[in-house]
This record gives sequence, structure tokens and C-alpha cells, in this order.
Amino acid sequence: MKHEKLTYNLAPGNILQNMYLERRLKKLRKTTFIELGSGNGNISAMLLNSGMSGIGFDLSETACDLNRKKNGSYIKDGMYQVEEADFFDYRGAKVDVIISSHVIEHLSDELLEQYFCKCESFLNRGG
Repeated sequence: MKHEKLTYNLAPGNILQNMYLERRLKKLRKTTFIELGSGNGNISAMLLNSGMSGIGFDLSETACDLNRKKNGSYIKDGMYQVEEADFFDYRGAKVDVIISSHVIEHLSDELLEQYFCKCESFLNRGG
């Protein structure tokens, strides 16, 4: 099944970030991911389009709904799930890649250290 092609109807900074990520993904040989602060699903879409499978976390119901709409074919295929939940509560499987954008600036210094420790604990060896 052909999935939706990523379009660039974004702010210039996000466009540049996504262009960089697309180039990096071509060199990355990883298969599973977690996106933290997945928002409307643009970054998850790039990861999914590269052949990866994963989970997107966001605290916003509206963002999760947009993400589910954007990445619905991957959800249907069992390659992706969207969680309207706090990653700190995650108890699932380890993954190869954890990515977040525009997230850590919302965390206190205390939570920031916990955030990186939690991320590290859910990365596979070499992740």
C-alpha cells in the first residue's frame, strides 16, 4: 500500500529540520522508533516512510487526532500507534531510535535529567 507523501506546508525552520532528517534517515539502518511530542505526525511520517515502525506520544488530544489522520494507513497496517499519554508512564518495548523536537524546552531541569535517563533506558543496544 502506498502511503501519503510528506509535504512541506510548514514553517521554514521545520522545513529545514525535516530536510536534514530525511537525509539522515537514508543512512540510518534502524527499524523501530518512539517520537516524543509527535504533534501532527510529520516527523513520524518521515520515519514511517523510511520503513520504520513505532509509537508517537503527545499530550494534546487535538495533535493526536491530527497525527492519527495523517498516519492512518500506517496505523491500519499495524506499523504505528499514537498515544495521548505521558512518556514517563511508558512501560513498553525498547526501540532503535527515540526522537523529539520542541519538547525539552518545556521540561524543568529536574525533569530534563529524568527524561534523558528514561529515553536511554528504552533504547536498544546501539540505539
